[in-house]
Amino acid sequence: MQVPVQPILLYHKLEELFLIMLETCPAQFFKIFSSSGGNDDNKLRQVVENNLLNNLTLTELAFLSNRSLAKFKRDFEKEYHISPGKYIRERKLDIAKHSINEGQPVNNISALLGYDNISNFISAFKKKFGQTPQGYRSRLEI
Repeated sequence: MQVPVQPILLYHKLEELFLIMLETCPAQFFKIFSSSGGNDDNKLRQVVENNLLNNLTLTELAFLSNRSLAKFKRDFEKEYHISPGKYIRERKLDIAKHSINEGQPVNNISALLGYDNISNFISAFKKKFGQTPQGYRSRLEI
């Protein structure tokens, strides 16, 4: 059974919560509640870049940036001039190229980037860079 809560009690409990947050972690408190006009674009960019390797869905990225999925896609394309899915794939492949340059094993890179099947990773890499990861690595060793 759900008991109705008086609005004044909710108000006081929120006030109490905010005061505790302010006392324990003031920087984070002000960061949460401060807003500036350009902050939305920075937040979008920050959410995307910080979660490239977390294999989140677009819906999850939209949630983290405080947007609906449709608004996230619109804002993303406005900011990046590319669809979110394509951008994330391209960035992951750039990360893969850098990881190959550092000598990391291809199957580790594939798993890190969220590819379930290494052959899908190899195909995507070849499509973007014109050669397989092993071919790219061989060229580096020459």
